[in-house]
Amino acid sequence: MASRFWTQGGSDSEEEESDFDDENENEAGGEAAAATAGSRYLRDNASDSDDSDGQKRVVRSAKDKRFEEMTATVDQMKNAMKINDWLSKKDKLMDREFKKDPSEITWDTVNKKFKEVVAARGRKGTGRFEQVEQLTFLTKVAKTPAQKLEILFSVISAQFDVNPGLSGHMPINVWKKCVQNMLVILDILVQYPNIVVDDMFEPDENETQKGADYNGTIRVWGNLVAFLERIDNEFFKSLQCIDPHTREYVERLRDEPMFLVLAQNVQEYFERKGDLKSAAKVALRRVELIYYKPQEVYDAMRKLAEQSEDADGHRDGDEPKVEETRGPSAFVATPELVSRKPTFPENSRALMDILVSLIYKSGDERTKARAMLCDIYHHALFDEFAIARDLLLMSHLQDNIQHMDVSTQILFNRAMAQVGLCAFRVGLITEGHGCLAELYSGGRVKELLAQGVSQSRYHEKTPEQERMERRRQMPYHMHINLELLEAVHLICAMLLEVPNMAANSLDAKRKVISKNFRRLLEMSERQPFTGPPENVRDHVMAATRALCKGDFQKAFDVINSLDVWKLLRNRENVLEMLKAKIKEEALRTYLLTFCSSYASLSLDQLTKMFDLSEAQTHSLVSKMMINEELQASWDQPTRLPEVVIQGIGLVNHVEQVDTQGGQVQE
Repeated sequence: MASRFWTQGGSDSEEEESDFDDENENEAGGEAAAATAGSRYLRDNASDSDDSDGQKRVVRSAKDKRFEEMTATVDQMKNAMKINDWLSKKDKLMDREFKKDPSEITWDTVNKKFKEVVAARGRKGTGRFEQVEQLTFLTKVAKTPAQKLEILFSVISAQFDVNPGLSGHMPINVWKKCVQNMLVILDILVQYPNIVVDDMFEPDENETQKGADYNGTIRVWGNLVAFLERIDNEFFKSLQCIDPHTREYVERLRDEPMFLVLAQNVQEYFERKGDLKSAAKVALRRVELIYYKPQEVYDAMRKLAEQSEDADGHRDGDEPKVEETRGPSAFVATPELVSRKPTFPENSRALMDILVSLIYKSGDERTKARAMLCDIYHHALFDEFAIARDLLLMSHLQDNIQHMDVSTQILFNRAMAQVGLCAFRVGLITEGHGCLAELYSGGRVKELLAQGVSQSRYHEKTPEQERMERRRQMPYHMHINLELLEAVHLICAMLLEVPNMAANSLDAKRKVISKNFRRLLEMSERQPFTGPPENVRDHVMAATRALCKGDFQKAFDVINSLDVWKLLRNRENVLEMLKAKIKEEALRTYLLTFCSSYASLSLDQLTKMFDLSEAQTHSLVSKMMINEELQASWDQPTRLPEVVIQGIGLVNHVEQVDTQGGQVQE
């Protein structure tokens, strides 16, 4: 039996095996069995001869095999680059299929290949980039304008598929080519007005066979508004994903004029066709790229749009401008008929007025609401508080905003924040606090403005909720500075609460204007040691302690030391206004706190203490009397500038004046 396993496959071993099994097996059967057993475990002479010089077999890992395949691919690419061969195998198969006389390429040939490529979309093993390349090639051999238009819509759809997922964004170079393809589509629609793009009908299979000389209406399936909105969304997502502190983010922002020129051309096309509802949707996309920009940023964008072409005059993704014909029924290559540069009025307010007027007339309810919020934001950005407030009150958006979608609610919060900042800049402290108080009531300012995601043990979120919140985040250049917003909110609360607490010193909780400010003040007062202020809250609390004592200069110096004032254009005017407000509230606080200690107070001394004019001091004290905050009266018979505290009796002259300028009550 050992010979069955150790035989070398020679004739001697076969004969020995035949003799050994002579009783049970015949000679042929034994030889066959021995040969089978030998070949199963040992190499025969033929296989030995096939081996090259007796080299041993090398076992490679899967990693090594992949590496060798990659190396071979790289070498193949380098060789192709040397010979200027830039086409893939599938493309080469198509240069062979269509490499014939142009008159021999028919509409049926192109249509058949187009159907094959479209049918492969989404299948496993279909390369997304390769499909885009194949469809792009078909646009160059299309036989009719309608056929080219139909293929271009499929090209753009295939380019949308290149996006890796919901959390990613379309590659920037693909996005630019997509915009250029949309401009080519508009060129065809302008050149051939009889072609109508619509997505509300079933397309006829032979509809695109009608040539350029056909005068009737040709319907092609497509939706320009949906494609434009998708392009805008991909631009927005790219700004969400790119690190805002890199050069790449700035370069990406330079692509804004490219989208704006596309939106402008699409809007003008719909206006010529009389489709004002679609034009309003496109106008809203333009508004949402303009409303948050100050005039300086708008001017920079307008100058950038004038330099849309590169130094060599070539734009990425442009169609070749060479005009060629392909057979008797072919059409001339589409020229550039729509503008490739956006046009802007010199003032951003003028552009906003044009766009929102169209939306208010022809837009749907959601479009009108978003346009109104953008309009309110833009007016507030230009310190037009009265107009922004009137628009907000007339629209009644604050009554129905909770029933709208989340993105519109975020836009409402952003508009309210900007209106609050506007009210503060123009000196309306009460109105500014009213706009910002609700934002800070729940301690979730980042989420409400979509400028960050904060973790809280009181608000647990599922992974899906966190993903949805991150998708709604505003790009960095659209952020409202949170430190400035917090400073304005707390300063407004300080100017309102400090006199209020002085007036209700016996019952501090009787009337609360800002719960958030009271809570921060209580936390500050409970601290055993108070160090130098470090953040916005520390600065405002330090100013509050000084203001409670009537020390307006110290309070202003602490507020003035904040760095956030550098973000304001009219910084000097705002700080001057703020200093005047602090003086006024310091006077009111002083009178409410120490009125019980005096029988009368000299008006002249009060003006010197708080660095106010006599008219300002007289006006402030008179308002406090009218509002019954201060139980006092003016000493009119003697015409002396002094305030008489009621309950003490009228005095006709000053008998004794202390160092603080008032007559001490005995």
